[in-house]
Amino acid sequence: MEKVTGTKKPAKLTNAQVKTLLSVLSATDFDNIEDGKFAYSIQRNIDRATSVSKTIDKAVEAMKGKELQELEKKHAETVKEAANKFLEGKTRYLVADLENVITNAYATTADADRIKVLRDKFIEKHDKFINETCADFEPYKLDAEYVQKLPLKRSQMAAIMPIITE
Repeated sequence: MEKVTGTKKPAKLTNAQVKTLLSVLSATDFDNIEDGKFAYSIQRNIDRATSVSKTIDKAVEAMKGKELQELEKKHAETVKEAANKFLEGKTRYLVADLENVITNAYATTADADRIKVLRDKFIEKHDKFINETCADFEPYKLDAEYVQKLPLKRSQMAAIMPIITE
């Protein structure tokens, strides 16, 4: 994966843009468009973006490092135990009370400070990786003239803008 640069080449999509494209294409209803070429291009982009998105997710998980993963797992178990202990035998409770128990369990865990430090470093690396690194993704493009002839709704057009060539 390469860094975003200011060249005049067609800009590659960042990791965040690939994940957004996947989300938007998957969520948009294109059922009114009965065109094989169009359906093929949408599905091909969804398939490509899904594959790249899984790779991005694996890279993000690897960025956490073993120490943070283990501490988070141990921490989650501690918080779950505290919540279960609070709820034990209760049929009614205030959500605010449960939230206080969870917050206190989180804050009083022995490793809470270490988790915060590691998590802050992870978030910084994550944000840089997601927003500034280009994905190894080449969208299957549609020609603008071809797209203009399709009976697309505004929301559908917005969804496919990143895959239209000018």
